[in-house]
Amino acid sequence: MISDPDVVAILYLVTIACFVVSLKFLASPRHARKGNWIGGLGMLFAIGTTLLLEGIENWILIIVALVLGSVVGLIGARNVRMTAMPQMVAIFNGVAEARRRWSRSPNGTTRRILCGKRPSRSFSPP
Repeated sequence: MISDPDVVAILYLVTIACFVVSLKFLASPRHARKGNWIGGLGMLFAIGTTLLLEGIENWILIIVALVLGSVVGLIGARNVRMTAMPQMVAIFNGVAEARRRWSRSPNGTTRRILCGKRPSRSFSPP
C-alpha cells in the first residue's frame, strides 16, 4: 500500500505525462498507434496507483469493472468502422460521464462500496 502523498503525486504525474504524450502522437496518423500504446500505459499506471492506495478494500469490484470495460472497448474497437469512430467516442464519453455522476451521488454509494466507509452527509456538486 502507498501512504506517502509524494509518491502518489509522482505516480499520477507519470500517468498525466503519458496521456499528454499520447495526445501528441495521436495528432499524427503515422504515430497514432504509438500514441494508443502510450495512453494505455498511462491508464495502467493510473489503475495500478489507485489500487495501491490505502483505503481501497474492494479490489474485486474494480478488477471486474476493468475487465468488463476492456472487453466492451475491444469489441467496439474491432467492429466499428473508422468513419463511425466519432460516434463511438461520443458513446464512450457519455457512459463515462454517467458513471462519474453516479459515483458522486449524494449517498456516496461508490465510495462506500470501494472503501468500506460510510459517506459523509454533506454533498457538494461537481
